Amino acid sequence: GLIEALEAQLRIRGLWERALRGYIEPQFVVAREHIDGLYQLTRSKRDAALAARLAADWLDRYPKMAAERESELVDRLIASGEWDRLRQISAARCPAGITDDERRRNWLAVELLVDFDKARAKLEAPGPPERLLLWNMRARLGGREGDGFRTSLSTPQLEWLVAHFRAVWPMVYSPMSSEGSSNDWDASSYIVALIAQLGDRTTAEAIAAMGRLRDVPSDGYTDVLKRISAEQRRKLVEETFRPVTLDALAAVAADCAPQCAADLRALVLEELAVLARRLAPGGDDANPVAGFYSEPYTKSKGENDCRDHLLALLRPTLPDGIRAEREASAGGKKASDFAVTNGDGVRLPVEVKGQWHRDLWHAADTQLDRLYTPDWQADRRGIYLVLWFGDVEQSLYLPKGKVPPVSAEALRDALVEMSPAAQRGDVVIVVLDLARDE
Repeated sequence: GLIEALEAQLRIRGLWERALRGYIEPQFVVAREHIDGLYQLTRSKRDAALAARLAADWLDRYPKMAAERESELVDRLIASGEWDRLRQISAARCPAGITDDERRRNWLAVELLVDFDKARAKLEAPGPPERLLLWNMRARLGGREGDGFRTSLSTPQLEWLVAHFRAVWPMVYSPMSSEGSSNDWDASSYIVALIAQLGDRTTAEAIAAMGRLRDVPSDGYTDVLKRISAEQRRKLVEETFRPVTLDALAAVAADCAPQCAADLRALVLEELAVLARRLAPGGDDANPVAGFYSEPYTKSKGENDCRDHLLALLRPTLPDGIRAEREASAGGKKASDFAVTNGDGVRLPVEVKGQWHRDLWHAADTQLDRLYTPDWQADRRGIYLVLWFGDVEQSLYLPKGKVPPVSAEALRDALVEMSPAAQRGDVVIVVLDLARDE
């Protein structure tokens, strides 16, 4: 009990930091490989703040310490979230000028954590890939199997790490028994752990990142990405589930006007489905689909003219008390193409896009979900209505590398696949088939 009694007295007398410095710093001065007392200090919960402050000081003052001791101090700063100090120390170390590869990779791993854009630019420059950097990242983040991470990576960091390392560490499954912790299958296991950490997040950014990783050309990680992506979407649905209120149920039972945004949207979706049947070939002898074309089935009208014709067809079918208003305000200067209201403070924004629009593939999220559904009257619900004309003069807008859909249904599936808002149910995507071959 002597050591414990001495420590207690040093703390009582306010001499604990002075004692630690007096005991540990001389070992740094003579560059001992093993620093007695450092392991306990850097892992102490009680002295976490003091250990982080001393670690930053010692990294500054003793740049020639043994690599393993340097890593211990760095890990203490990572666990304490001392990003500014790590950034300063990393810049002073200048990883590119370090001749020892292991130490250079350690500081590159630190740079990926604290100055991501700068480190990524280095790693994406021409040259051989830093394959062994995976082990340094694992050591700095902690948790060989991905649990017990010292710090939480940002979504862009996770996406980049998975993309970078999957290219240089093909998927290898662990054998029944093995030795060591730096085998090919250990690398694969850690990459899967990074994917799982990304899959635990249900933000729009994380879902989009998972989609990009999942949809690149297939490799050994694709099945894992598909599975975790499906689990991520299920979590999102569970998190965003909203139970139906008694008032809303009573309104349905009494056949009253919709009392909430969910019911109003269900009503509008049904009316759009009925309209779609009218617009189908032979669906209405008045041929309402012609109103969407400026030249019979070869050139569509502009987006606003199409919206106005759509409203003219939709309004007469809406129940009493339900109104469709064009360019409805959603707070400030923002306005959806039109909105449906119940006259009692509930508003459903509808954003209309022609197939040729440059924002076609992301407007469900960047426009409708970001700008219009947050309005308190909308309760985070909206409809993204796309006008499909097929092979007409104003052809379908396609991002680079995107496979062109061949039907309205295929376009809808592709849009949903790219929209986190649609996947979590905040936005419903409807593609109105207006294509004609004759």
